[in-house]
Amino acid sequence: MTPPVSLLNNSNTKEYQGCSFYFIYRQNKGQWCCNLSRPFILCLSNTMLSGQFISSMWFNLEFNENDTFDFIVIRLPQRENSIHPNSKATKELVIQRLTNTEQNNAPLEEVEFVILHKHYTPQELCAIRKKILSTKTNNDISVTYNHRKRLTNDLQFGVTFEIAETEQNNKYYVSCPMFDLRL
Repeated sequence: MTPPVSLLNNSNTKEYQGCSFYFIYRQNKGQWCCNLSRPFILCLSNTMLSGQFISSMWFNLEFNENDTFDFIVIRLPQRENSIHPNSKATKELVIQRLTNTEQNNAPLEEVEFVILHKHYTPQELCAIRKKILSTKTNNDISVTYNHRKRLTNDLQFGVTFEIAETEQNNKYYVSCPMFDLRL
């Protein structure tokens, strides 16, 4: 076990106990997408570790009516402490472990580096789209909705959903993942 690392005075950092937390996703059971150069910004307060992407420029994905999403948060040692300091090799190993776990019909949460897995069904996304539409007025160009889901007593996941009006139609986006982990 890695010894605790003191956090910055403002309690914001990209590392906790020698590890960083990363976001992995896939849309419609496609390929896993993993960006190991963009860890979550972390905040520690009392017994809660929170991670967030602070900009939709870090992650912003359009979705349609019948789409599905799988969102995963993983915890990895800092690369300089890792067996594979190369981010490409690490990414390939992570994706291979997730793929093998699924092929064995095991829950993704059983992989040792997976902190959480949230699957969004088309029905859930449809309900979220309806909720966003119900708050949109004719004057709104875009409306956002922060969706948070408690996965266990000690774990919560959230993302921001947005509807953006274009000349042709409305477009829907998901962005800004976050998590809360009770320590």
